[in-house]
Amino acid sequence: VAQDITAQRQAEKEKLDLVVQGERSKLVRDFVTALSHDFRTSLATIETSRYLADRLMQQEQYEKSITKLGAIRRAVNHMSVQIENLNAITTLNNLQRSYCDLNELVLDVVDECLEKARQNNQMIMFQPNGYIPQLKIDAEELRRAVRELLRNALSFTPTGGVVTIKTYIANDHIDISVHDTG
Repeated sequence: VAQDITAQRQAEKEKLDLVVQGERSKLVRDFVTALSHDFRTSLATIETSRYLADRLMQQEQYEKSITKLGAIRRAVNHMSVQIENLNAITTLNNLQRSYCDLNELVLDVVDECLEKARQNNQMIMFQPNGYIPQLKIDAEELRRAVRELLRNALSFTPTGGVVTIKTYIANDHIDISVHDTG
């Protein structure tokens, strides 16, 4: 006895596609909700600091004004990073994969962050695994992710602290780990 199950298989595939689409939608909703909260917080900081700086400047309290203007600068920088993250989400479906040396990519990012580490009397240690093969990845997206992890670690590491970044092979995948003393 033979039975054509093409329609059943098609229905199962459509059901799975709907579940995947629902998960993607939930992920985007959660991301936008978190990003909106971040933007509102940063905007409130900017507006409050702008108002206070304006008042202090009128009262000729320049030292306090400089502090408030610094808060505005930090909030604007934070929002710029969040906008960059939002832009990154839109490119995740269009990854440009090519073969890349992971250790070289991580070393480039470490070199980019060394000046910030030196300014804060921090140290970055890179411990590469020499047996990692060439990987077919989107190098720019991975570079952006590693840069963000390293910047975050440096931000929360106290003066004199150490940030360690490692590449290693774990079972059937390759990992990058970032540890800090913050």
